[in-house]
Amino acid sequence: MIPRALGERAGPPRASPGTCGYPARMAAIQPAMILAILVGIFHVALFVALGGEARGRLPFLVLAAILGAYAGQAIGTHVGDPVRIGDFGLLSSSLVAWGGIIVVAIVSTLGPSRDTDARREARR
Repeated sequence: MIPRALGERAGPPRASPGTCGYPARMAAIQPAMILAILVGIFHVALFVALGGEARGRLPFLVLAAILGAYAGQAIGTHVGDPVRIGDFGLLSSSLVAWGGIIVVAIVSTLGPSRDTDARREARR
């Protein structure tokens, strides 16, 4: 057994003074995903504020808007986007996020509603 020097600490090695202190195996979150989440939530909030009813479909609206914003950012990267925040294509991500919101709104309108089911039960 090798004797330790005075003041030397036992246990896992510490990070060197020039590093941030996080292990190298931690994955970094891409800024495009964070911006897509912010853009998606903003546009869903705008949709609801403009008079769209959310009720039980709010999680679907948020998910569709976030996925749409992320896909729109990827499209804007390849096609070119005139409104950019760094490498994030804001215009294309916003347009595709609104596309996702519109798709969820249309699909939820076409499906059966709870009011219709209650009326059918009342007629029987």
